[in-house]
Amino acid sequence: MKRQKLFLYIILSTILCLSGCKVSSYFPSKAEIENLEFIRILGIDKSPQNPEEIRVTMLYMARESQPGGKAGGNSDGDQKGEASKIRTVVWEGRTVSEAIKGAQMISERQIFLGHVFAVIIGDEAAREGITKYIDFISRGMELRLNNNVYIAKGSTAEDLIVKSSQSGKSLPDTIEHFQKNYGSTSTSGSLKLIELMGKLDGENNGIFIPALNIVAQESDSTQGGEKGRENIAIELDGYGIIKGHMLIGYVDKQLSSAINILNNKYISGDIVVSDPYGYAVTLEVIEMHTKKEYKFKGDDIESVMLNIIVNSNVGEQHSNKNIYDKASLEYLFEQQADAVKDSVYSIVEYAQKHNVDVLGFGKSLFQKHPVKWERIKDDWDSIFPNLKVDIDVKSRILRTYDITQPNSMEDMK
Repeated sequence: MKRQKLFLYIILSTILCLSGCKVSSYFPSKAEIENLEFIRILGIDKSPQNPEEIRVTMLYMARESQPGGKAGGNSDGDQKGEASKIRTVVWEGRTVSEAIKGAQMISERQIFLGHVFAVIIGDEAAREGITKYIDFISRGMELRLNNNVYIAKGSTAEDLIVKSSQSGKSLPDTIEHFQKNYGSTSTSGSLKLIELMGKLDGENNGIFIPALNIVAQESDSTQGGEKGRENIAIELDGYGIIKGHMLIGYVDKQLSSAINILNNKYISGDIVVSDPYGYAVTLEVIEMHTKKEYKFKGDDIESVMLNIIVNSNVGEQHSNKNIYDKASLEYLFEQQADAVKDSVYSIVEYAQKHNVDVLGFGKSLFQKHPVKWERIKDDWDSIFPNLKVDIDVKSRILRTYDITQPNSMEDMK
């Protein structure tokens, strides 16, 4: 074993020496930590002045020893106190690589991309096509394949990054929170770079990418906010839908939730229904699972049956009525099933209207019926919009948590 390792080492050393290149060219450049600028968020847009160029925005945390002031690069706005630690550098180039290397020439330290946590693609850039924008980040030696990918909904990545920074909030912390807690509502999701690369390589795939949205908030005068500082928040707002590698639009939170249901990415969330007396009841979903069954006639696919299981607990009740008798519970079961069915039918209608398979049908067919899929995949664009879809929902409510009757229940004995 030792001889094999030694032999392999000799071969690699010989190859490197005979290649005519410096050994250092095979590895990232070395630098002392204090000389590095650790980029946390990378934003990619089309240049507003020159559509042939790419505009890159990089967010990093400035050293405490650095004086506060205006954001680096082409960003505007004073950032004082805690906000002065969040800085951005902006540059343009014909490619992402050229823009980043150009930014090196105006940076106080060497830009290092190994700590990038998220990549945000601007709306206009995504509509043009995302492939060329992610090529660099897919092959870069510093960037990691587990980076989170987002689309800036209705704005540029630069605008989203800079406005978030100027509001005094930490965008890296916000995105990290989204990454860990998107399952609490399941109205959007998470997408890693390596997952996106796989989807782009797949045939007949509709792709859905989490969308970030800028939301204006009312200022709280009691907190003594700084004058001139825009009070905004960044919201995880549904999905951007990709067809043919281009952004074609967005789906709202309800439709995004249905996408998660059909792709078995739904973790948890609330379904609000009415009880038999017309009052609101919140059902907290604890399990949601979809099984797809396909019906064929010969090699031709006729229909797909979506068998969905949804289990929940009662999280909130607005009436003081007893809704835990058999008849009332069966009514709530039906209300919950109808809510799920309506949501799923809505996303099926959207997907078939736009002929974009974000429902996971093509992927599921390839996995379950690979031979039949090979025969129909070339015609999928004409089959999918007209495919008959049936839905069956099995609905249950399992618990009421610590109480089995509402407060001040009517006719309490």
